[in-house]
Amino acid sequence: MHSTAPSDRRSHALPSWPRLVLAIVVGAGMVAACSGGGTAAPGSGAPAATSPAQSAAPGATQAPAGGATVDVCALLSVADVTAITGKETTPEAAAPAEDWSAGECWWSDATFSVRFGVTVGTPASIGKSTSPTAKEQYDLSKLAFGGASPDLLSGLGDEAFFGGGFVFTYKDGTFAEALGVGVAKDQLIEILKLVLAKL
Repeated sequence: MHSTAPSDRRSHALPSWPRLVLAIVVGAGMVAACSGGGTAAPGSGAPAATSPAQSAAPGATQAPAGGATVDVCALLSVADVTAITGKETTPEAAAPAEDWSAGECWWSDATFSVRFGVTVGTPASIGKSTSPTAKEQYDLSKLAFGGASPDLLSGLGDEAFFGGGFVFTYKDGTFAEALGVGVAKDQLIEILKLVLAKL
């Protein structure tokens, strides 16, 4: 469902359709929690999941022609992610890179009560988009998800903010984003700190 036109939402740092749906689910869960209705059930519109046992071993993802690839699943260990989320959380599979991204990986626990995705863009992959730097991707994300008063975060990358269920950040020429269900903002921040440390 992606357009190939230069105005493609992915080339402007907006999420792909599966992640957009998950962002809506996260937002609905926040509203429900505030009204006493609990959190949204995983799978109610989120990207289809496969259990770690059913998925192939995570490998390097395919980036746009001529761009760098990043095996995002390999940037995090099961031990580190489990320590952050409090539940045994394993990679499902690496997802194909699209537009500005060089790689993406989804993680979940056995019941999918915890599920999050991380997407990384490198200078080589971002350079092929219509916003060819990590800072431009970050600024466009802030316009789209930050609102009038973005929730700016310190201690993560060169700059970072939380909005629409995502944590967005960039460091040097690398741009990264994460979102999830059953994963708090502070946990997403810790996950992205580990990712940036490996790049």
